[in-house]
Amino acid sequence: MMITSHSNPKIKEIRKLHDRKERRNSGLFYVEGLRLVIEVDQLGLLPHTVIIAPELLTSRQGWELADKWGRSGVTVLEVSESVFRSIAVRDDPAGLAAIMPQQWASLDLIHTSDADLWIALESIADPGNLGTILRTLDAVGGTGVILLGNCTAFPATAREMVDSWTPNSSASCALVSGSIAASPSRM
Repeated sequence: MMITSHSNPKIKEIRKLHDRKERRNSGLFYVEGLRLVIEVDQLGLLPHTVIIAPELLTSRQGWELADKWGRSGVTVLEVSESVFRSIAVRDDPAGLAAIMPQQWASLDLIHTSDADLWIALESIADPGNLGTILRTLDAVGGTGVILLGNCTAFPATAREMVDSWTPNSSASCALVSGSIAASPSRM
């Protein structure tokens, strides 16, 4: 059944994910666009929810992914073009988005060796800068990024990261959250 109301409770919950506090509280984040959603599949990740707008989604691969995930038990929401545009972060939405579970590792659970290459960033604000750092670290075989403090919005960063990934990118870097006060000896 197609959702056509902008005030539908599910749509309101999706819209809330544009807010950093809601993403932190829910443990979910919103990704939009064919390239990002394909990358989710290539990394073997399973979305919490997939959102499609039939009037906008023209990609056969996008439809196939939505069908594949639906058969796997993922909730697939079919929404009108107007509703999709109301949750979209892009100016020209392709009619495909996903709600993803955040996969953060805790700083206390990270075991390092002298061969590991980690980057710690405190309160990084620009998604483009974080995306560049993540891509560079991945290119040199780095282990991960430790994000400290109040860092940039992840959906925007995800877009920045995918802009230079190739379809077969390893995307192997871990994202770790922590606090300077909690683990100063680890820095």
